[in-house]
Amino acid sequence: MTKVKKDSKPKKLHLILLILFVLCSIISAIHPKNYSAWFFEFLPAFIGFIILIFTYNKFKFTDFVYELILILTIIMLIGAHYKYSGVPIFNSIKQAYNLKRNYYDRFGHFMQGFIPAFIIRELLIRKIKLKKG
Repeated sequence: MTKVKKDSKPKKLHLILLILFVLCSIISAIHPKNYSAWFFEFLPAFIGFIILIFTYNKFKFTDFVYELILILTIIMLIGAHYKYSGVPIFNSIKQAYNLKRNYYDRFGHFMQGFIPAFIIRELLIRKIKLKKG
């Protein structure tokens, strides 16, 4: 049985995702509603990306999971920039459907539970050798 050689060189897609993360972070930091709130909303995303960078050569997630992580981060950065209750597109939805409040926080919290499930699933299948199904 031959060992599969792991490529330590980052994929082009992973570099693009990293660049998108940096660009979205910079854009989100430009004139947020509240800088201290922005910082504390941004901090978990930043810590997560630092962890991903330091563990990249030891454990690579699938491209799909990396893309989901970026989507979750962008959702968090949008919430951090506008404050979750003030995201413009959800204000439009609030007005169009005559809702009492902006529900971006619910959308954000749903995604903060949904996307990490993919991360945990991949860790369990590949590290603990949990059987699929």
